[in-house]
Amino acid sequence: MSKRIAATSKRSSYLHEADACVVLEITDDTLLAGFSGEHAPRCRIPLPSLSTADLGLCEDMLERALRQALNRFLYIELKNKRVMLVEQHFLCIKLKQVIARVLFTYQQARELQFMSGSVCSCLALGLQQALVVSLDAREVTVVPVFDSRPLNKYVRTTILAGDALAQRARYLLQTYSDCSDPTAADIADFLARAAVCLAASPITADLPDIIAHNDLERLYKQHAPPTSLAWTQPSSQHRCTIPQWIRFACVEVLFEGRSRYADFDETALPQLIQQAYRACPIDVRAQLTTLVLTGSASQIRGLPQRLAKETQYNVADSVYGNEVAWAGASLAASIQVEGPALLMTAFNADRRVPDWSR
Repeated sequence: MSKRIAATSKRSSYLHEADACVVLEITDDTLLAGFSGEHAPRCRIPLPSLSTADLGLCEDMLERALRQALNRFLYIELKNKRVMLVEQHFLCIKLKQVIARVLFTYQQARELQFMSGSVCSCLALGLQQALVVSLDAREVTVVPVFDSRPLNKYVRTTILAGDALAQRARYLLQTYSDCSDPTAADIADFLARAAVCLAASPITADLPDIIAHNDLERLYKQHAPPTSLAWTQPSSQHRCTIPQWIRFACVEVLFEGRSRYADFDETALPQLIQQAYRACPIDVRAQLTTLVLTGSASQIRGLPQRLAKETQYNVADSVYGNEVAWAGASLAASIQVEGPALLMTAFNADRRVPDWSR
């Protein structure tokens, strides 16, 4: 009897996976894929930077990564099936057309539904109003969400994001430690293991701009204990000795440029959040009391506490990490939340995709 029940449960699980909506999230450097109703994606496939690549190359990379996800992890074909795509805010229309062409031409998907990543992040945490802060590689985006709708008019962005953090970490490791020629994977490993955000800025003076590399040691070393950290460089397996002040000096790039006269592209993260908040109508501001952190750089230890202290907002606790947008889309697909949808027949007729600005 138990064998029959086990066989039935396996068969029903397979049928559920075969009939379920496939949920995809395509960021600048990662593809996440899984089924609706699940709490986490089944695979995370790295991608070269899509924002700087040629569109033809983007199509090849996406087609290859999607085939790998379907064949090695999902064990399913997309033919005549529904796909939900987590759409990053201000996603390029040309890139959306490339994604739709890959799904409809190569995989023969029946329907493609677009969902805002900011709205999905709120949905996963049970929120209808929040300031969603996406700390991605290329930029940081602050999106006010009110009544489960993104307020595109009041979005604020800055280039002080994951790439700026990685560039500073690379410089500090090469200059002040015995780490030689760190790769991108080495930098990511160091930031994941050692980077920490202090509870408050060690520098009290108001800075008009980001700090020059030559001044980093003078400004930050005096505030750190005179000890070192042992870290194994993944690419060479070399045991490196890292000064403690490097751990937080690289993260402080997100908080520098605090002066009100600083260039907008170099606005610090707390000030960027305040700018997005003040841009909203007064009746909306009263509801925006919570911050939701997403993106690849959102998992730095101490970052939520630092932002809560400097902005006076509550930072929502999340068990999903930087997969919170995907988890929200999975929930939306399972309860059949409506959103902008595109049928294969309609796309083949005019090659148009939904535009967030209309």
